[in-house]
Amino acid sequence: DMKPKYEDLQKKYDDVKPKYDDMKPRYEDMKPKYEDMKPKYEEMIRINKELEAKVQLGKVNDDLKVEQDKVKKEEADCDKTVSYTHLTLPTILLVQISVVAVSLKKK
Repeated sequence: DMKPKYEDLQKKYDDVKPKYDDMKPRYEDMKPKYEDMKPKYEEMIRINKELEAKVQLGKVNDDLKVEQDKVKKEEADCDKTVSYTHLTLPTILLVQISVVAVSLKKK
């Protein structure tokens, strides 16, 4: 009992065929234009990829600059002078100093 399925498919084909026939000349007309545009399109894609890479590199460079600025600020903070009194305040920490005597004899 394949006849109804065949008839359904035939009807769909009959509906689509005129649209296909109508579009085919337009396709044939556009095909050379597409072929002309294809290298330009591929070049645009290549340039876009390069620009994306440069943008990413720029972001990395910006992040690096921020980190460099932080390090420079920390270095500048380290160069500040400290009052002598802060260095001589008493402490509760015990310090142990070991002394080792070594004798060197020449033979």
